[in-house]
Amino acid sequence: MPDVPGPSPLRRDLSVSPLTPPLQRENGFDAAHSTGLFVGVGQFTIDRNLAPIPYAVDDAVDLAWTFAAELHLIPFEQVILCLGGAPRKPESAERLERLREAGATCHGGSRTEIGLAIVEFADMARPDGLMVATVSTHGFEVGGAHYFLATDSARRIATTSAIPFAELKGGLMRPADVRRRLLLIDTCRERLDSGEVKRIGGGLNPSLAAEMGKAEGFAALFATEMGKAEGFAALFATVAEGYSYDDPVAQNGVFTSGVLKGLRGAAPTDDTGFLRVGALAGYVDQHVRAWIRANNPHVGHPPGITRNLESDAEHLPLAFDEGKWTARRVADEEARRRADESAREQAEAEAYRRAAQEAQARAAAAERQAAEAALTERIRLARLRIGAAAAHDDAIADLLPAVTAALRDWPQDRRERLLTEIEALDPENPRLRYYFHTVAWKELSSTTRPPLVLPASEPAVSTSKPVPPTVVPPAVPVPTVQPPSRTIESAISRPGAKAGDRATITVNGVEFAFRWCPPGDFIMGSPSGLFGIGGESGRDKNEGPQTRVTLTKGFWMSETSVTQAQWKAIMGTTVAQQRDKADLSWPLRGQGWNYPMYYVSWSEIMGEQPSGKPVPTAASFLGRLNAASGESFALPTEAQWEYACRAGTATRFAFGDSDSMLGDYAWYDDNANITTHPVGGKRANGWGLHDMHGNLWEWCLDWYADSLPGGSVTDPTGPIKGTFRVFRGGSWGDWPSLARSARRSRYAPDYRSSFLGFRFVSPQ
Repeated sequence: MPDVPGPSPLRRDLSVSPLTPPLQRENGFDAAHSTGLFVGVGQFTIDRNLAPIPYAVDDAVDLAWTFAAELHLIPFEQVILCLGGAPRKPESAERLERLREAGATCHGGSRTEIGLAIVEFADMARPDGLMVATVSTHGFEVGGAHYFLATDSARRIATTSAIPFAELKGGLMRPADVRRRLLLIDTCRERLDSGEVKRIGGGLNPSLAAEMGKAEGFAALFATEMGKAEGFAALFATVAEGYSYDDPVAQNGVFTSGVLKGLRGAAPTDDTGFLRVGALAGYVDQHVRAWIRANNPHVGHPPGITRNLESDAEHLPLAFDEGKWTARRVADEEARRRADESAREQAEAEAYRRAAQEAQARAAAAERQAAEAALTERIRLARLRIGAAAAHDDAIADLLPAVTAALRDWPQDRRERLLTEIEALDPENPRLRYYFHTVAWKELSSTTRPPLVLPASEPAVSTSKPVPPTVVPPAVPVPTVQPPSRTIESAISRPGAKAGDRATITVNGVEFAFRWCPPGDFIMGSPSGLFGIGGESGRDKNEGPQTRVTLTKGFWMSETSVTQAQWKAIMGTTVAQQRDKADLSWPLRGQGWNYPMYYVSWSEIMGEQPSGKPVPTAASFLGRLNAASGESFALPTEAQWEYACRAGTATRFAFGDSDSMLGDYAWYDDNANITTHPVGGKRANGWGLHDMHGNLWEWCLDWYADSLPGGSVTDPTGPIKGTFRVFRGGSWGDWPSLARSARRSRYAPDYRSSFLGFRFVSPQ
């Protein structure tokens, strides 16, 4: 839809809301419970060597206005602004004044004020609302940690006077029950030792939100979509060690300008008219790259933005296109009209077909009755003619063709009575005896009733008592007995198998490959360091305490994630059909026989398992695979998965600690181009297992626990019951830190996503 500048949204009636509170609560989303924190720091009062950022305050004000006044996703009284400086644009200054009048809270941009605002922001959050946090200022990275500057930050004490991104994210994630979080960061991410910290300078119609308030259909649809989506979405203005830019024409940061334009109509909407976070991220990335190419031609390959979309966050709706929704509704109504018309035509055709069949049945019945009457008359006449010796054989010969036709068409009981009556005409007649032992027997015993083939010559009539020919019944075919499927022991287990040995089995014509994981022990989880310092980069608290795990038995693990061909061979459904079980509007992220299978839930793989030790049910994927192969496959335990992923290593990834080599081993946010890729396309780990990092998260057997058990354990299988099941490994849409060997995540067993697949193991 075109980017419509239109009339100034400052003239909008601030009381208009597209979603009435009852409708919001009914659908699991309540905009009255949303909160927003908007940080813009353009002036630095302590360190005069830090260059001012001309439009940072405008960025924060414009974004706050868009989410509160234009999209109506956050109440004005739950908007918090932390501003270091004043807006430069007159319209931004007017918007700031209107936000204050409507109840927004305004703080300064110091380190302390922003820290207190983060706490206040988290305290106001409610589970059924949306949390939005935006930052526009200087930024840098040290040791993999991302910081942004406040008005009283200083370069010489940067790490102590700046605000860690982790602090902001911690405030955003602190209310654990909030389902929807959005983070927009318009800062640099350069290394602190790479030079001076600097920032370089040089639609959806806004009225749609208000118009939606006039149409219950729009409001209900938006509320429903918002109620379904959940997750954490973070968009950064640049990649690691990169710069963000200011646009003097738009008078906003380039990243923020892209966000605003996307929300106002430049970003593409889906078929139902919704602008979702995933589409907004794609548009902003293209916007930033295009601006850099046009204004900084010396940059050979513009890096674009960084995005992190966890769980179902890519489907989170932010705005709505009334025109497209109306067009879709008209198209759906037309499709329903055509379907109804087609159904009526089919019903009429079916009624005509049934009437024709009934007429044909009546005609056939009348014809049979007439044929029976004619045959009865012929039998009566034959009986009279047999009384005269000269007419004996002629009477039999004239009668038999009509008897043969009757044997083909009459019911079984009537055919038997007919033959009894014919045989009674002359039990010793050789022609009749020959007829009964050849033609009549074939007609009675054949289910297909082939056409009658007369013999080349008939036996001569003898005055002596004839001996009937020997009749040999046709042979009954004997079914071929297939040998049972090979077992895992005969197919891939063998004495002396070494780590990484490969074997395959074939089920339903599709090959499944495995790698051997020997028994052993390892340290599960990641180190936390002392007081959070020196721990593994990117670590989450649920990765501890570190636990020594002993696995007493080796196992064979799928060499790759289960492919779409393997799934279809067992379950019969395609990835598109699996997607349709979740939501017809969700995108497909790669299709093909060698692509990994996604949109599959834990319950489809293992079957419903409310508690106890999980065993695949008959209708599940592994249940059907086990029935076809004679095996007892299962999902790997969380310990088996991490043990196999590490393949004897203790580093962040199976290949080492640095993110720089991840692209050789994994499809992730920087190289996947928002899609899955065929399995096995990247380097394997030390045991020959591909795609343990990235491409798709993978389901594990265990119920999820918030922490590891600690100490030493043997063959752990996780809690005996729970709410969520574990998945591991990271995906095509995730940051490097989410693809680490120790990273843990979870969701409900019936959850499906384009981020999530699985692999399985042999029984121990």
